[in-house]
Amino acid sequence: MHREKDVELRMNGHDPWPPCGYGRLGLCCSSCLLGPCRLSPFDEAPKQSRCGRSADQQVALNLHQVASAEAIQAIRSLKDIEEASPNREAGPPGRAAERLRPLFPEAAFPHLNGFGIPPESIISFFFDQLEISGTLEGILTKTLCLSTVPLLSRMLTSQRPPLKSEEEVFVLPDPPPGAGGDTVPLIILFIEKGSYGEGWGARIAQECKDRWGPATPLLSVSDIRVFPEIGKRVSRDRHLPVSLTRTLAVVSAPSLSAVLMPLTLGFRVISFPFLPIHGGPGVEAYFSKGVSDQFGGCYLPGREDLSLPVVLEGLGWNTRAT
Repeated sequence: MHREKDVELRMNGHDPWPPCGYGRLGLCCSSCLLGPCRLSPFDEAPKQSRCGRSADQQVALNLHQVASAEAIQAIRSLKDIEEASPNREAGPPGRAAERLRPLFPEAAFPHLNGFGIPPESIISFFFDQLEISGTLEGILTKTLCLSTVPLLSRMLTSQRPPLKSEEEVFVLPDPPPGAGGDTVPLIILFIEKGSYGEGWGARIAQECKDRWGPATPLLSVSDIRVFPEIGKRVSRDRHLPVSLTRTLAVVSAPSLSAVLMPLTLGFRVISFPFLPIHGGPGVEAYFSKGVSDQFGGCYLPGREDLSLPVVLEGLGWNTRAT
C-alpha cells in the first residue's frame, strides 16, 4: 500500500524517496569497508575510488553485484526442487540443458551458444559468471549472462507454460498501405505492477497505436518466461533471428535482470527507470554498441518524457508517419 502511494506521488512530481544522483550514474559503492564512497562525474574530482576502481569499473561492478544477488535468489528454487525430489529435471547434470535447449533454437538466438546458454548446470553456470577479474567488457558480459539465471531457473521450476496454448500465435503484419517501408514493429510491454514506469509504458503503447493504428501488434506480458517464446515465434514468422527483426521490449521493473535478460536474447530494449550506467563512458559505449556485437540486442535508456519518434530515431528505424 505504501509503495503504491509512493509511486503515485512520484508520477505526480512529488517523489518521497528521490534517488541518489550518484547512484543513478552508477558512481556510488558500499561493497567494502573502505567506503561507502562515490566518484564525481566532474573533471576536478578524483578519478579513482578508495580501493582503486575507475569510474567504468565501479559502474560495471555495481551492475555485476546486483545481477549476482538476483541470480542467487533465483537458484534457491532449484535447491528446493532437488531436496524435494532428487530425480526431477534440476537434479542430474545435463538434464537442465536437455529440457531448456529446445526453448532457445539457434535460428532465433544465434549468439547464445557461444556463451553456454542454456548451460548443462545452471548452478555451475552461475558460479562461472562470478569471476570479476579481466576486462571491462568481460565483466559486463558476465553480468548479462547472470541476468539469464532467473529466467532459466523459472523455466525449470514452473509447471505452468508461459503461454496458455500453441493456439496463442501472433503474426507480424505486413506494412500497412502507404507506410512507405515503415514496417510495423512488434511492441512487448513488460511493466511490473508498482514500478515507476507504469504511466510511461502506457503512453508509449498509446503512441504506437496512434501511429500504426489499432492493429499494432502489442503484447502486454507479466512473465519473463514469455520472452524466449516470443523470440521463437518472431523468428519463425520472419525467418530471421529476433535481433534482426523490428521487435522492441518496453520494460519498467525494479529488477536489473528484467532489463538485461531480453538484451541477452537479442531484443531491442528501452527501459525506465534507466540502467545506472551513465557514470562510466566505457560502460555506456558497451551498451550502445558492444552488447549488440556480442548478443545482438540494443539498449536505449528511457525517461519520463520520452516520445515514440525519439525511440524510433534512436533505433535507426524509419520515422516517417503513416
